[in-house]
Amino acid sequence: MGLLFAAIAPFYDLLFAAVQKHQQEVILANLELGEGEKVLDIGGGTGKLAYALFCRGARVSLLDQSAAMLKQAAKRLPREQVFRGEATALPFKDNYFDSVLMVDTLHHLPARRKALGEAWRVLKEDGNLYILDFDGSFPLIRFLGLVEKFLGEPGKFFAPAELEEMLRKTGYTRIYGLKPSRYELLVKASKPACPP
Repeated sequence: MGLLFAAIAPFYDLLFAAVQKHQQEVILANLELGEGEKVLDIGGGTGKLAYALFCRGARVSLLDQSAAMLKQAAKRLPREQVFRGEATALPFKDNYFDSVLMVDTLHHLPARRKALGEAWRVLKEDGNLYILDFDGSFPLIRFLGLVEKFLGEPGKFFAPAELEEMLRKTGYTRIYGLKPSRYELLVKASKPACPP
């Protein structure tokens, strides 16, 4: 995974400007964000979304495993808000964040269930996880997954029912999904105040 993103990091914002703009609009329209709330952007890459949230008063932390992507993010965000690490071993304390985001991230992770568990761990009770990714129920998206695998990525896109089941097994409740576009899926899942 690192080689692909290291190669495209300097050009990522230019190559994916329209996609990033759309993703940002979807998240900003659906994220329940109060002033000063703590938000973790897992796989936040160059930091465009995190910066938009920061400008709206959120206390944002961005985590990515690519040093090259984080170099770009550090141009937007204060260094103390940019972290290099793995989604499966988050360097944050338990019950810390009001919201956790995974935008165009989950399909890049080889240990998805473990990453969802880590997001659960760092979320406060009644906190929300937001996942925006492509809908794996479409043949075109499954083909995109094969292309990503060819490029060295895990490339596993989930259908809505698969993602919901994985979230329930991790302990999330109040799971609901939206279709921001034909091929996308936005899922919001909550960490209950009284975990099972």
